[in-house]
Order: sequence, then structure tokens, then C-alpha cells
Amino acid sequence: MAEEGLRERKKRQTENAIELAAVRIALRDGFAAATVRDICALAEVSRATFFNYMPTREAAIFGKPIELIDADAADQALAEASTTDAVSAVYVLLLASVGHTQMNPAVARGRARLAMEQPGALELIKNQYARISTQLTAYLCGWLSARPECRRLPEVSAIEEASLAVGVGMTAMGAVFAVQEDAEADVDLSASVFRAQLDAMSRLATPGD
Repeated sequence: MAEEGLRERKKRQTENAIELAAVRIALRDGFAAATVRDICALAEVSRATFFNYMPTREAAIFGKPIELIDADAADQALAEASTTDAVSAVYVLLLASVGHTQMNPAVARGRARLAMEQPGALELIKNQYARISTQLTAYLCGWLSARPECRRLPEVSAIEEASLAVGVGMTAMGAVFAVQEDAEADVDLSASVFRAQLDAMSRLATPGD
């Protein structure tokens, strides 16, 4: 078990090194000019290692596209987490699909700078998450339809509730990244921090007196 944990830490360190190198070069030279060769040199990895971790150059710079786990695995993940609402399901399924609960704040900060400073970067970053949002909505529509006791908005359709839940959940996850941005090492995207961001969003949306 300890050996397995060590392997996972080393894998995470290598992935962090590649992503951090990619973001730093993109910030320095512009994301269009960042090459796999330069990223490998700065990260001190081979080209083969790079492509073992990243499907494309763009994935290293802007984040790997996330694919939702299959329906059976999703059902199991939600059952094991005792999930009873669609917004919480977004959190559980995102982490299950990524395969870990860790975030590197330096990479997140760098991508936030790219989005603000370089034309076109924000759209490319959004594209990395568009597919998972669509997949989550489709899955949660079926999940809510099969579990009416988990509905929070029975007055609207299951697809509308699923779509709203994904929007809220993804926004809360983005806020989790923001509040952790000052950390130096990997941070855990805990359920408590996620719920705190949901609470903050709820208070923001409540009209004042």
C-alpha cells in the first residue's frame, strides 16, 4: 500500500512538473509559441514521458479534457458517497472522473493569468471543460429521473434541473480553485470547501433587505 502511494505521488509530481512548465512557457512566450520540446526541457522529462501524461500540447497548457466515468461507475461513486442531490453529485463525479482530489495552485494561478492576459486563452480553457459539462448534464438528467426523491426542483424538468446543478457545481469548483490559490503545494479539493463555496454563492444570490 505504501509503495502504491509512493508511485501515485511520483506520478502526480511528474504531471505537475509538465503542467507548470507548460504554463510558464505559455506565459513567457505566448501559448501559441509554447512547444512540446520546450515544455519537456523545462520539466526535465522525455517526449515519451510527456505523451504518457498529456494527450496534446494544449492539454498541458490549458488542462486535460475530463471524460465522465461510465454510468455504472458513476452510479457506484454516488452510492458510496451517499449523494442525495444533483449539485453534490457534480462534485463527486468530477473528482471520480479526474481520478484524484488534488489541485496544484501554481498551475491554477498560471492558467488564470493566461485567461486574463492572452487573447483566445479563456475560450480554449473553457473548451477543456465543455465536454464534461455536457456529459454531466446528460447523466444527471437520467439519475434525477430515476430518483425523484433527489429532486430539488420538481416544478421543472429533470434536464433543466440537471443543467442548473451542473452550472452551480462547476462554478463552485471554480471558486474552490480561487480560495486555494495562495497555497504552495498540492491542496485537497475537500467536500467541506466545496460546500462552503455553495453557501457563499447562496448568500450572494439572496436579495438584501
